[in-house]
Amino acid sequence: MTVYPQSVSGVDRFTPAALVGKANAPVYLIGIATRSARAVFRREVAAAGARFWAPSEFHRLAREYVEQVAPANSEELLARIDAIAAVSEETGVAEIQAAAADWNDLAEKLIRHFPVFAGRHADNQHYLTIAPMLAARMFLTGWEGGDLPAFRRGLDGLLLEEVAEQIPDADFDAIGWRAMALMQPQETERKNSVSPQPSRRIRRAMRAASSRKTTAPAGKSLEKSSPETHG
Repeated sequence: MTVYPQSVSGVDRFTPAALVGKANAPVYLIGIATRSARAVFRREVAAAGARFWAPSEFHRLAREYVEQVAPANSEELLARIDAIAAVSEETGVAEIQAAAADWNDLAEKLIRHFPVFAGRHADNQHYLTIAPMLAARMFLTGWEGGDLPAFRRGLDGLLLEEVAEQIPDADFDAIGWRAMALMQPQETERKNSVSPQPSRRIRRAMRAASSRKTTAPAGKSLEKSSPETHG
């Protein structure tokens, strides 16, 4: 039986944005994972079968599909893909949103017609369900306020599923994402990373441009689930 780490370097007091200022809003206590705990988390995410593909992989596949199919407007499509891939920290918010909207349009067509692309997209959706669920159950260390049950962990070190089920879904999801945000590398580590992720600023702008949100299966159990990162 895997026993999950309780190795944390501190505790973050977190209230989901939608509850800030409300009477009896819960304060969730989230452990800040140490380097070793982050390594165990990544390993468990991978062991559960979840993988996150970086944007560069989707851009590569999009180019591959256009080159294979060779439609009459190939040059235009490849130019659009290159412009989307060129989005960076220096790109303005309006340009980021325009690129994201253009990418959403291309990606929807690729999901319908290119099985490999669709598979990578499904991998990412699965990861976005599993990783925050696992992070919440591994690193939530307690809470204050709110109408919540007593905090209890199982023998494996995870928050008990029956306890997790009593946390509102929106809160549980926010806890998981907060725990993962606290695991992000420092700026110096990020610059040395071989697979950098888009910055928070770029992700926010891209979300704002997206007209559709994919919903993930509900539930807080690790059964029938899977985790890993990278791309």
